[in-house]
Amino acid sequence: MIKNKKATQIFSILWIFESLVILLFFLSPSEVENRTFWLYSTSRLGIIFFAVFLLALSVTMLLTARKEKSPLHEITTKPFWKEALAFGGIFLLLLSRATHSGFELLSQSKNFQHFSGYLPYTQAFSIYFSLLGISVFLWVLYCNQQNFQSYFQKNSKFASAVVGIWILLGILLFAADHVQRNFDAGYNWGLVGPHFPLLEWQIFLAWALSTIFILHPSKLSISDKWIAVIIWAVTLALWLSQPVNPGYGTQTPIAPNYEIYPFSDAQLYDQNSQSVIIGKGMANEEFPARPIYVIFLAITHALVGQDYNAVIAFQSIFLASFPAILYLLGKEISGRPLGVGVALLALLRDIASNKISHFTVSVTYSKILLSELPVAMLLALFLLLAYRWSKKYPKNNFLPIISGGVLGIAIYFRTQSIIALAPTFLLAAFHQKWRIKWLLRQGLLVLLGIALVIAPWLYRNWQRTGGIVLDNPLSQMNVLAVRYSNHPEMTIPQMPGENDSEYSNRMLKIALESMRENPQWILNNIGSHFSQSFLGGFLVFPLRDSMPDTQSILTPTSNFWENWRATSEKSPLLFFYMLLFTIGLVAAWKKERWLGLLPLGTSFFYNLWTALFFAGGVRFSFPVDWVYFFYQMLGLVTLTNFVFTGLGTNIKHRERALGREPAPQRSWGNIAAIIFICAAGLSLPLSEIIVPDQYPHKTQAEMWSTVNAKTDTSLDESLILIEGRALYPRYFPANEGISQTDKPGYDASPESRLVFEVAGQATGRVIFPIQNEPEYIPHTVDITLFTTDGTLETVQYILVYDESRTILYERNHE
Repeated sequence: MIKNKKATQIFSILWIFESLVILLFFLSPSEVENRTFWLYSTSRLGIIFFAVFLLALSVTMLLTARKEKSPLHEITTKPFWKEALAFGGIFLLLLSRATHSGFELLSQSKNFQHFSGYLPYTQAFSIYFSLLGISVFLWVLYCNQQNFQSYFQKNSKFASAVVGIWILLGILLFAADHVQRNFDAGYNWGLVGPHFPLLEWQIFLAWALSTIFILHPSKLSISDKWIAVIIWAVTLALWLSQPVNPGYGTQTPIAPNYEIYPFSDAQLYDQNSQSVIIGKGMANEEFPARPIYVIFLAITHALVGQDYNAVIAFQSIFLASFPAILYLLGKEISGRPLGVGVALLALLRDIASNKISHFTVSVTYSKILLSELPVAMLLALFLLLAYRWSKKYPKNNFLPIISGGVLGIAIYFRTQSIIALAPTFLLAAFHQKWRIKWLLRQGLLVLLGIALVIAPWLYRNWQRTGGIVLDNPLSQMNVLAVRYSNHPEMTIPQMPGENDSEYSNRMLKIALESMRENPQWILNNIGSHFSQSFLGGFLVFPLRDSMPDTQSILTPTSNFWENWRATSEKSPLLFFYMLLFTIGLVAAWKKERWLGLLPLGTSFFYNLWTALFFAGGVRFSFPVDWVYFFYQMLGLVTLTNFVFTGLGTNIKHRERALGREPAPQRSWGNIAAIIFICAAGLSLPLSEIIVPDQYPHKTQAEMWSTVNAKTDTSLDESLILIEGRALYPRYFPANEGISQTDKPGYDASPESRLVFEVAGQATGRVIFPIQNEPEYIPHTVDITLFTTDGTLETVQYILVYDESRTILYERNHE
């Protein structure tokens, strides 16, 4: 009690000094033109009165603290009050700094330049309230020093590990800076951040929710499976409540149909799915991109139709599992507080990504037909299952097979997902103390699960090419050769008479020769892109260098994060984010040892594989950038636990079953999962067989007979006909097009034109000059193309027909 009395008096004197300084600062006279009373403006008088109030309050506290029976002597050790004061001090520090930073960033905008006049005041109050918040926290800490000292003594190794790893990360950041400044230009050494960062309020909300679960862990007595179901349901409801916000991958609706259509990579995947629907396989490609996603989209269209909103709603049913999976993974590694925190961050980040999609290109989220979010979900699920068969159910033979099947599905989305096997088995080996027989058995079971998915596709590819390949080796080797040799074009063409095997070998030789001739240049580029992904991942927590308006606090109105670089000259916030990550990493190690590093290992190897192909950052790293806010959230949870423990807060932790192996999962669930995995693998080759061909090959006479029956227009029957289906029709007036693309037909052109994709007897793009907006050509309508030489480049007429009408369009020859 005596120590508390002295501490309260000392801190009261400190607060008097701080209040006196802030009062003296504002006693300087105002500008002459703004004076309303004596030397001061009205606003300055208000500030002075507020500063006097703070000074009077501090003096009152000192006088109260001098009394023998003052309530201030005990308030720092009473339940609720000590927590309220400690976290209130932290909140005051964060709020004061954020307020000044907000005014500073807004003042840089043209519409808010007048805010610059307030900066001296906001800075002064920021310093004052920051010091006040720190001193309040230190006051409470001092009065509870015995608890804090005991905690530090028990966790000295923890603190040492945090400091050591934090310093190591700082050294890596300084090393990247040094290389960037001292090596020749030509390396892409800018450390690019994520495709879209979390926002400050999202992090605070997740932290608050996690804190509630720390304080009241037993209030929610339902099982974790049902909590995961609730998270899934809430995620689905919130995601579906948001309308599709057109962006680069979901272009703004235009004539003639004013519907949302996918674009770029998303359009490619959906176009192949349309080909599956009409019985043409995957557009007759030997190695179609993302084949299992193509099948998913084909099934989706078959079930819900062609409306883009309906397709997204169906897709969201599956993708909404991502936050729920992160909850289960977080709960396994550190408990429910971490689980609910990371789940909420994943949920909110997707909503914000949709809202900002109209002014940024490299963004991926649930309302777009891209592969990054499914890969992130599948990798998180694989890690969850790997954790369980490594620790909770080491004798369960089903879980390794299922986890292998999940990874096999992920491989179809992104081939580099296979690299997750390396850290998983390495860390599992350490956890199981290198039990070789167990490792071999689990490894074979995981490989069996992968084989159940990819074997049918490998067989299909072997029948087509005579080789056992999963993805297009020509494309991969071409990318490697082009980038390693710094080739000026996107592709190196095949030589006359050169078969695929010879071409692939030549590309490999070009890449190896370039490596021998220019090893430093190649290694530095690999290091550059790895750094983009690894160090840039810390920027998933935000650093703002601009704020155009107040709305951007909740939802960004500009792509301020796209010019970020993670450098040592950045805000101290970057090093604080690194500290949070480090604390989370060490906490995961403390609780789960090697298995606590599973997410980190997967992220590290995944980004390294990507860097070998000179890629990194933004969308390339999205499948694993959740790992950063996973550990950063764990860092926040650990710090919060540290404060509660130091304050002696009575937290009733949920009892954990120790010393016994959990009951195995029900067999019927495991069997159903394996059946689903087998069906997923078989769906790929079967999709090219079982769907009837709706546009089979016909003679020209047969097709002309059909055309003549549909229209009375007499056309030159020397024209060659092609039957098919029109996809994503878009009409562009002269000199208009889609910005930020150079795709033929879609970029700006001096002629007005109708552009659409064709699936049917021919596959490709039709660029059809036409003077006026077409009257009728809906998406997926049947068409007949009249060409001069049987190619899509020479289309002269388009016959559009369905049950309701038939219309013929003629090419504009002006």
